[in-house]
Formats: sequence, structure tokens, C-alpha cells
Amino acid sequence: MGLDTSHWNVLSAIKTKLEELEASGDLKEVTIGELKTVPPDKFPVCFIIPKRDPESWATGHELLHKLRSWIVVLVRGADPLETQEDVVKLSGKVHDKIKEDLTLGGKCENINFNERVFDYELGKDYCLNWTVLEIDC
Repeated sequence: MGLDTSHWNVLSAIKTKLEELEASGDLKEVTIGELKTVPPDKFPVCFIIPKRDPESWATGHELLHKLRSWIVVLVRGADPLETQEDVVKLSGKVHDKIKEDLTLGGKCENINFNERVFDYELGKDYCLNWTVLEIDC
């Protein structure tokens, strides 16, 4: 299997796993890639965004890839404190869902969680909070 197929298989496996949170009602949508506009009724949403792929040589003839991705969880609400609490809890659920199978059904050797970063934006009548979970495998 080539890098083109294996990388997409990893992204698809992450999406499939997180769709369990969509089925339970925790998320309204899980997407590979980034949408530019999300209607207010489509939150909370999760984007799986492919990022860097640092390569290194394990041995003289074996090239290793670290398929890095961001899992972005976005929550929108009227109350900034409530929205912050919601994004912290929901990003924890996303983390725990991925942690259930660190090989993604054998699609990768092991998922590594690098960091979880929180941020927010205040609008006129809303608050948007998000978390970026950086992972690689």
C-alpha cells in the first residue's frame, strides 16, 4: 500500500471513530478538511485536518512517516463560560474516543497525542470556542 492510500486510510479511520460521537449526539458533524463557514445550527463540529508529515530514516532502507493531523473541535454558544466548559468536555470525549483504539483498527502503528490547545473568539452575540488536538501516527 502506498503513502497516498495509507494516509487517506488513517484520516478516514479517525473520521469513522469520531462519527460515533456524531451518532450519540455529542457532535453534529465530523469532516475531513476544513469548512470555511459553519451555520450556527451545525455546532458542535469536528474537523480532521492533515498537517505535517515529517519523514526520517529508521535504517538505511526504511523510511518512516509521522502522519500528523489536527482534530479541531468547535463549539458555539451564547455564554462564554458555558461554551468553554463544553469545548473542554467535548475535546476530552474526542480524545478518549481515539484512545479506545490507538491503532485505528490496524491502520497505523500507534496514535501519539502531542498536545491539546484551547482558544476562543467573542462575537457580538455569541462565543466560539475551539480545541486543537494534535496527533500523529
